[in-house]
Amino acid sequence: MIFGSATLDIALGMVLFYYLLSLICSAINEGLANLLKLRANTLLEGIVSLLNDTAMQREIGKFAQQSWWNKLARLFGRNRQPLLVGVTQAFYTHPLIRGLGENAALKPITESTPSIVRVARPSYISARTFTQVILDLLLNFSLDGATPTQSQPQAESIGERYKRIRTTLAALTDPQKQDDKSAPAKVLLLLIDQAGIDLTRVEHVEQLRQELAAARTSFNEHLSTPNNPLLSPALDHLKLLEDKLAKAETDLTTRWNQAQVNIENYFNEAMDRVTGWYKRRAQRVLLSLAFLLTIALNADSISMVTQLARGPELRTAATTYAQKIIADAPAAGTLPANQTTGNRAAAVTASPAITGTNAISITIGQVENALNAINAIGYEIGWAKWWASGPHSLTDWVSKLTGLLITTLAVSMGAPFWFDLLNKVVNLRTAGKKPDEPKGEQANKRD
Repeated sequence: MIFGSATLDIALGMVLFYYLLSLICSAINEGLANLLKLRANTLLEGIVSLLNDTAMQREIGKFAQQSWWNKLARLFGRNRQPLLVGVTQAFYTHPLIRGLGENAALKPITESTPSIVRVARPSYISARTFTQVILDLLLNFSLDGATPTQSQPQAESIGERYKRIRTTLAALTDPQKQDDKSAPAKVLLLLIDQAGIDLTRVEHVEQLRQELAAARTSFNEHLSTPNNPLLSPALDHLKLLEDKLAKAETDLTTRWNQAQVNIENYFNEAMDRVTGWYKRRAQRVLLSLAFLLTIALNADSISMVTQLARGPELRTAATTYAQKIIADAPAAGTLPANQTTGNRAAAVTASPAITGTNAISITIGQVENALNAINAIGYEIGWAKWWASGPHSLTDWVSKLTGLLITTLAVSMGAPFWFDLLNKVVNLRTAGKKPDEPKGEQANKRD
């Protein structure tokens, strides 16, 4: 077998060990993310940055300056829902966004401040939904909150819609009325202008419509007169205006669609940054969890290599279990059904919709499954045996700390990484060396 059977089995046993520990850390990390609404919080920060909402930025800054005790009390108390103000409040209280949260009800902070509300925040918003909400706020809602303006006709041309949005943005960006809503309005105005749509094009389309209406009236008048020599020129003029209007409306529609695409692209670029924020935060949490778990279990990599090298039974058990994982659970983050204490473990990367008690119960189940698997295979963890073998020299302590550090760094790489590597090692071990052909068959081939 490649590299020798024992060496490959030791490597497989270590990869499996890191994978099981990573499952525990990933499960706890995901449970904390769902319980503490880390996705929704990170998305909120991204939306605030996207809208450049200074009022909401001040509110977030006030919350960040609170003591840890106040943050915990606010997190688990009855005022757990977020505080929304400014343009962000108008955005999150829009029906399309509010419907994405767990609780669509609006809850005022106090009776004396009905304009400041708490509302459950979604963990995901699509670029199309963001664009629809922003345009709808500019068309039908006040950016001071979820208060509709006067109703507008349903059948409205693109030109009329653009003129109303342009009027709203112009009022918000007025230099004499600079406030917290000026910055996001300037951004939206720039994105719309980049599409090349302006009042001149809109007025040109409206002028063509008026000319076409007048030309149709004139044509109908000529049509009522028999053998009218002006009928043919009037018809040609009518067709010419219809062609011009069709081209102008097509151009206006294309530019309006491009303006919406610009807003969607702006949102997607911002969400790429938000994804990076979340991944970096999750990685820091995962590293901390890996350190705590490694210390708690005395998961010493150097000691574990020694166990695998001296224990053929442990190598056999680890190999059997690894092969069963690959065969029965082809997705990272799961364990074989017959090796868990209940049903097959759910995926480590839980859905953002799983929150509260469900997140806690799923996390506990995944941790129990992984710990039971470690014990079933026979990995020796814990501090009792190591302390009993003392006293320990400086060399022993250096070796112990080095082994714990290696495990911490390895586990922090995450369960998907170790599952992929486990899959490769199992396939490598299964392939092995091609068996030698019988001597009789070799002789027949030579003949």
